[in-house]
Amino acid sequence: MHHLCYPVSTEEAHLPFMGLSGPFEKNLDLLQAHGFAGVELMVRQPRELCADRIAQQLKDRGLKAAALGVAPMVAEDHLALASPDKAVRREALERAKSAIELAGVLQAPFCIGRFRGFIDPQTPGNSREDALRTFEELGHCAAQCGTTILIEPQSTKNGNYLNSVPEAGQWICLLGQKNFGLILDVYHLDLTSPSLLGALAQAQGRCGLVHLCDSDRRMMGFGRLDLESFLRRLLADGYTGFFSTEINQLPDMQTAVRM
Repeated sequence: MHHLCYPVSTEEAHLPFMGLSGPFEKNLDLLQAHGFAGVELMVRQPRELCADRIAQQLKDRGLKAAALGVAPMVAEDHLALASPDKAVRREALERAKSAIELAGVLQAPFCIGRFRGFIDPQTPGNSREDALRTFEELGHCAAQCGTTILIEPQSTKNGNYLNSVPEAGQWICLLGQKNFGLILDVYHLDLTSPSLLGALAQAQGRCGLVHLCDSDRRMMGFGRLDLESFLRRLLADGYTGFFSTEINQLPDMQTAVRM
């Protein structure tokens, strides 16, 4: 399972998601026992977390911090970088900066998926240009912390911008910062691109993390996606990063990990 990681939420996050939630160290033990190489950390309140303690917990089990995401901030606190609510935008930005600081200590990229939110040019402070400036600010923060930011193109259900690989690539070009890359989630690629291989070509080598699943977030091999061709091309193109599984936790979290 070289370079295979699994999403795990830290203990200040409470809602179940497409990964392991609950007792943090117990979940790390489970991943270690099943040969995983890394962890995609999902945090809610980064200010409450001790980076050195997490780093030691991972080290004790031979695990690496593959990435750091903030899905619990969206699910539990309804935060987003783009929002009609100024207070929501402000808190999202501050927590993102704290999460980036944590990611820097753990030497992991910071991930932005549904956390991007929804832009609205009619709302002051929530236009596309405002969102771009927010990303620029986070990019500078990441550079100061010695880490990178990975943007995940997602379908319009999760946001009304950065919905495709070409759009996210253009966004990175507009930012003009070298510490931005992409997450390729095959579930969203299937929804937003004519083909997985086409989306991979459009990524132009910017991929820093891959989210794997089969159609409808099933376990790989239980759906209709041609993952074999996608993976073969990805590796042939020189990808050496982590693969994270984002699947429905069925019939339960422990069984999903073992599968």
